[in-house]
Amino acid sequence: MLAKFNVNKVLVSIMVLFSCCLYVQLRTGYGGTIYHNTVQLFGMTSHQTNVSSDEKLHNKTQNISITKRLELEQRLQRVRHYCNKLEIDQAVESSHDYRKDNGSYDSSDWYLDETHRIAFCQVQKVSSTNWLTTLISAVEVDGTRSSAKDVGFEDLVSPRDKNFKFSYLKRYDLVDFTKTNASGQYLKFFFVRHPFERLLSAYRDKFQAVGGWKRRNFRREYLKYKHPNQPIEPSQIDGLQLSFKGFVQYVLDTPNRYLDCHWQRFVDQCMPCLIRYDFIGKFETLEADAEAFLRQAHLDDKVTFPKREVYYSQQSSAAVLKRYYKKIPIRLAQKLYEKYEIDFLMFDYKFPADLFKY
Repeated sequence: MLAKFNVNKVLVSIMVLFSCCLYVQLRTGYGGTIYHNTVQLFGMTSHQTNVSSDEKLHNKTQNISITKRLELEQRLQRVRHYCNKLEIDQAVESSHDYRKDNGSYDSSDWYLDETHRIAFCQVQKVSSTNWLTTLISAVEVDGTRSSAKDVGFEDLVSPRDKNFKFSYLKRYDLVDFTKTNASGQYLKFFFVRHPFERLLSAYRDKFQAVGGWKRRNFRREYLKYKHPNQPIEPSQIDGLQLSFKGFVQYVLDTPNRYLDCHWQRFVDQCMPCLIRYDFIGKFETLEADAEAFLRQAHLDDKVTFPKREVYYSQQSSAAVLKRYYKKIPIRLAQKLYEKYEIDFLMFDYKFPADLFKY
């Protein structure tokens, strides 16, 4: 009698748990097979899920809290929902290829850790350098593990499209990444950030900070836009004083296919409607998401994601955003939102109306 009672309690607990999952799925409204997603979320296995051996390897998330698993799964569901709703048909022949045709930098960077079967789509200004150094630190070559902080990750990553035998990470563009058939073999991930915050971060880094040949290149490209068909003098580059409003107008005037990778739309950069991702993290919850990803990738016992430097916390992000965006007219802000609207929708960001003067 007691055994029967205990069995009934277990069955009731399972049904309650499944009902909670069902409720969350219905609330999100993003489709997908409820049973399949629930099984995946809670680390259960069943012949009904038809999950491949590679998927099973990379979906072992038993060490992640139920709340965090639901949050991460809802992000993936939301992306798939908007890919279907907006009928976004992405192909390998994407905006990145136009850059090659015009001799520009191809922004589609994929980094593959073949040891741990991880593929990282780099999104600049979203702690991408920290992710590269973390992944490099997890890889051993000839029995040794290197520190990218000491060496510099450029020395530990193969040049794009080159498979150096002793490289810690392999680097590909989108076309060559898809040719490797890595889409179904790797744990694929990337991180996003509020589009307006990322845009400001890029402006401050590339146009307000001083020094470095890379920053000179950004300023040269802006001057080409401002003064087409005119020679650019070094003194113009060094003396450029670009306001944030001028930068926003520059971004608005640039077709999406030609946006620089530091402010390119996420949907164009990582092609989430073409490639089915396993993990999408957010800058706003960076520490918790980084910890969850490293656990899912079984790297949490090898590396830790670096904490933000002290100078990052000297001013709140909200205060910095307010200082810059209050100078942007609302009509420009609305146009900027429209340009990045798909990123706002797909990754669940809101238009920050309180930042702007009306």
